[in-house]
Amino acid sequence: LRLDPGNPSKTKIRSSPKGILKLLISGGEPEARQLYGIIYNDFKDCECYGHSNRCSYIDYLNIVTCVSCKHNTRGQNCQHCRLGYFRNASAELDDEGVCIECNCNQMGSVHDRCNGTGFCQCKDGATGPKCDDCFPGYYWKQGCYCEYTGGGGRDALGCVCGKESVCVCVG
Repeated sequence: LRLDPGNPSKTKIRSSPKGILKLLISGGEPEARQLYGIIYNDFKDCECYGHSNRCSYIDYLNIVTCVSCKHNTRGQNCQHCRLGYFRNASAELDDEGVCIECNCNQMGSVHDRCNGTGFCQCKDGATGPKCDDCFPGYYWKQGCYCEYTGGGGRDALGCVCGKESVCVCVG
């Protein structure tokens, strides 16, 4: 590697592009930091869709991966959404709003993650995209419960109830 800081076009590189990127990312030598600015725009393996400006070369896998993805993205090229977020189908991959928070209801959902269309996994009795509604026969009280005011036993929805009590659904 020979650098001519006054004339970047005369800079000589005697290595593979992956080797150069590895050297650049390590940032150890001042010359490497200079060279980084010269060839970064031409190095196509570091594509993060605008969600990161840093990459790392993973030697044993022989891949370049984005580091510190922003805008709730993750993945080798910041092309996936973080857990708890889903892909905005109307946004381009390089859009800052490409990932939307799931916003699953904490009381009605099993966890805070959703599927690729934004639907959360609901607990028994809960329904709706965010698990913030109840099925018929259930009411909301810090989660969905069913109400039974009969004489005890199980009602048609599977609630185990005492006499004239409000009951919690089981299994």
